[in-house]
Amino acid sequence: MAITPRTLLKNPLILIVATLSFFAMTALSIFMLTSSCQQKTVKVNRVVVETYDACNYVASTPEMMNWSENDFIAVAACYDGKNDSQSAINIADHGLRMYPRSESLFNIKGYHQIEMKRYEAAVDTLRHGLEMVRTPTTGTMENNLAWAGLWVPREMTLGQARNLYTRSLQRDAKSCEAIHTGLWVEYAVAAQANGPTRKFAINRYDRLRDQYDGCEKRVLSTSDENIIAEVLGAGVLDYEMAMLSSSDSKPDWARRHTANKLIKTATSQAKSVNVFNSAELCEAATPIGALQHSCLQLTKHKKTPCR
Repeated sequence: MAITPRTLLKNPLILIVATLSFFAMTALSIFMLTSSCQQKTVKVNRVVVETYDACNYVASTPEMMNWSENDFIAVAACYDGKNDSQSAINIADHGLRMYPRSESLFNIKGYHQIEMKRYEAAVDTLRHGLEMVRTPTTGTMENNLAWAGLWVPREMTLGQARNLYTRSLQRDAKSCEAIHTGLWVEYAVAAQANGPTRKFAINRYDRLRDQYDGCEKRVLSTSDENIIAEVLGAGVLDYEMAMLSSSDSKPDWARRHTANKLIKTATSQAKSVNVFNSAELCEAATPIGALQHSCLQLTKHKKTPCR
């Protein structure tokens, strides 16, 4: 699952004075202006962001030449808070012309391309970002590149995707999103292979699934569709991996919970926050198109096999 542009920094004053180095050290990708600043005008150098009605800024090219990297990040963050992905992408593009090695701006652009289902474009953006940044400060770019690649397998091999999510986890071993991406990569490898290759992928899946244990609890108190889709996708994967496994013994994670429980929890939470549309939710949850039908069937509470 792509790492979403959310952060613990909610105070607009913190946003104004935060340095890029501190920003880059956070586990997530960009700042979000929340309700705490909806009644204020946030001024960042020459940039003015009206967060309640619009994200206004000095639009003339000569003025933009005086913007700092954080100015571009602040305006893109405003658009992110309003769910305006195209405008966030446009601002990131402007910023990258001036700051072509900006890890944050590449992450902003790539994430919002994923949000708009422009997966090939996201792969191109994030690949170029890794070439320019070279040594990212977080695992966001590598994780999101692997996630985008799952949607467009012609653009990326599973071996490349495995290397990317592994590198992401080396930077943040507890990232639920990166672990979840890894689960999908290992399922895809196991589904396409037989013999030792499948067994190796299943073993990697089991280790990742143990790491993911506990991440599903985030769905219990959220209205974030990305998290709901992530947990639903984990339930679908548990069901599919149970059918692929030839072992009669259950791994540790399968003893603690079932695919049915995860799927039921995710769909129940989706209904409770009024974001439930089974087709849209399954589309967001399953980057491998062949499993979308399976997801739809499972959300109708079809029983899963024992493992």
